[in-house]
Parts: sequence; structure tokens; C-alpha cells
Amino acid sequence: MIGVDPSPDPDHGTVRKIPSKEAGTHRPVMYAAVLSGKELADAIASHEMLFTRHKTTCLANKPRNPKPAGLQIHRPTKRRHP
Repeated sequence: MIGVDPSPDPDHGTVRKIPSKEAGTHRPVMYAAVLSGKELADAIASHEMLFTRHKTTCLANKPRNPKPAGLQIHRPTKRRHP
């Protein structure tokens, strides 16, 4: 299973959704194919709706920006109430 999101730029998605039916039960299932090379170029040229992998856009997986050298951060102290 891979998570997908709508591509922020319609010309830069790399994942094609493939609707199908589950064998035996015929319940709807969705498959995904990660495209590359000519297959990706053809999909973009035909204006196919493509998606991007969630892990490439998810902020939870991105490292934080480092604090610039020399920058001091003064956080307010918490006051305790009696």
C-alpha cells in the first residue's frame, strides 16, 4: 500500500491510480503504479490526472530547518499561579 495525494503541480505527478475489482468478491479496489521514463512522459503529454506519493509531500517526514548561527531564541517563561 502506498499513500497518494493530488499533485501540487498537475505536470509533475508520478503515480497513476488503477481502479480494479477484487478477485472473487468483485469489491472495488484501487491500485497505484509509480510511473517513470516514457510511460510518465506519455501520461503527462496526454494530460492524465497523476498523483504524488504522500511521503514526498508529508511534513511529518521532513527534517526541521536548522537554526541560523548566531540567532538567539527567547521563549517566554511559564508563570505558575499559586
